[in-house]
Amino acid sequence: MSPSQSSVSTVTQWPGEVSGAAACSSEPSTMSTPLEHPVAPSAPQTPVFPNDPHCYSYGRLIGEGGSSKIIKIILKSNQELRLVAKVNKKEVSHKYAINEENILQQLNAVDKKGYVIKWCTGFEVDRRKCSIYERFDYDLRAYLKKGPPSLPDLFYITNQLSQAISFVHQQGFVHGDLKPENVGIKGRRFYLIDFGESFNLKTPHSPTSQFGTPRYLAPELICSSILNDHPTEQHQAFRNKQMTPALDVWALGCTLTEAYRGEYLITDNEVIAAPHTHLQERAQSQAMRILMVIAKNVEPIPEELFDQGCFSSDKFALREACVRPKTPSKFLKLAKLCRKEQCHNSSLSELDYRIRDFICATLRVDPEKRLKNLLEHQVFHLKVEPQSAAVEPKPQASIESQSAAAAAAVEPKPQASASP
Repeated sequence: MSPSQSSVSTVTQWPGEVSGAAACSSEPSTMSTPLEHPVAPSAPQTPVFPNDPHCYSYGRLIGEGGSSKIIKIILKSNQELRLVAKVNKKEVSHKYAINEENILQQLNAVDKKGYVIKWCTGFEVDRRKCSIYERFDYDLRAYLKKGPPSLPDLFYITNQLSQAISFVHQQGFVHGDLKPENVGIKGRRFYLIDFGESFNLKTPHSPTSQFGTPRYLAPELICSSILNDHPTEQHQAFRNKQMTPALDVWALGCTLTEAYRGEYLITDNEVIAAPHTHLQERAQSQAMRILMVIAKNVEPIPEELFDQGCFSSDKFALREACVRPKTPSKFLKLAKLCRKEQCHNSSLSELDYRIRDFICATLRVDPEKRLKNLLEHQVFHLKVEPQSAAVEPKPQASIESQSAAAAAAVEPKPQASASP
């Protein structure tokens, strides 16, 4: 779910003006039971989110994707709460919304530090699934449009995302669609959003060509799923083994590469604008180009991974380009990347090196060699404080209580383009 700013008209008369006062009333009941003994004051209660669509005031559209629309809403009984509603389009199956709802309920129940977005409630309107979430300030994509973050801020982002991903994995889930658009930012907190593609590691899962976002798909998933057009039972068994937390680790590496370099690991010119191959299917054609770019820019595809995963009548040319690319791999070059702004501070130089090493460890093409325990990497042995507004956005309605001293210590940044 990515509330990207869009110039869309205000939503009116949705879901309809029907009285729901009885369900939405915030007045206490007139019935009471006398207490024989005094009791201590109770702790503040968690807000109750009714599953009646008439308990909410619906504002303007603030974003729209291929499968859903994001609407700014307010709970009538508590107008201080900042919420959004994600409404599935009629032509889209409810399975993704239901999957996200089930997973987030389990994660929210044990999430004490805000690693994932808070799911509030859900209901159906006109046979469309509507899910209510807490509202965030903007997403990581909106922030990265301002330019690459400073090294201390990049360290903070890396740390926050690694903690969030590790939490999800510890609970037995894989996010499945990690990318900057699916990282919400609220105050100093970075957390994961959009769990529609997530799955439980204990539940059998059959990946499809729609799984995840092509630019962030791990090579083992591209080989075993998208490029497997006539799978045998042996190929299917191999494919199921690739549905592991390593998928999220690769996507994290792609995301951090964008933050570090200010450009995609797999650029539009290399993939989207590349000549079409002999395969006519668009998904397979794009997947083949992505796989060749990975082999050229990161590491060659291991022969075992390619041979066990891919199956088609004509993949010889693709195999040669992926397993034995003509140009030397750029992985070592990636490991030695230097930022445009050369850093002369010794502590920042060490931080720069460790961040680059962390990114490279997440981008190993062989999933068995890919970094497994994110938080055990040496980069997190350093103590670094964030410097800029990347993690302390310009004061908005939701963070007006921030102290003037904290605001003064923050480097001003342009306001995010999408502020739900």
